[in-house]
Amino acid sequence: SLRGAVLSGAKTRTTRLLGELDPKSDLQDVASGVRVDATCDGEAFAVLDVEAVDEVSYGALDDETARAEGCADADALRALLRRFYPRARAKTPFVVVRFRTTRPWSRSPAVWAAALCRLVGPAGDALAPA
Repeated sequence: SLRGAVLSGAKTRTTRLLGELDPKSDLQDVASGVRVDATCDGEAFAVLDVEAVDEVSYGALDDETARAEGCADADALRALLRRFYPRARAKTPFVVVRFRTTRPWSRSPAVWAAALCRLVGPAGDALAPA
């Protein structure tokens, strides 16, 4: 499962269309050094440290990013992204977020109430600042 891949550290990147118009997303607030809560179906399940946020064109997505996303190679990642972003072309800009899972999530007064962004994966997972 996607949740299991994040918790185990197998999934360490996520890719989103730059400027994606998602009312549940504040992708512009995710930056290197930010700590976020990963959520699935509105329920937090892990705390992640964002290590880097890079802009990469659709055509420049590489095998390393694909494997960190849980795909076999860049072609498989592009095929997956095409399902969600059918208008993507070689020069279409995407954001690749590199993260490290620090621990499973637990209730804390420091947790933000608002969801930050649909970030962990196209299956409805999100990241929110911790």
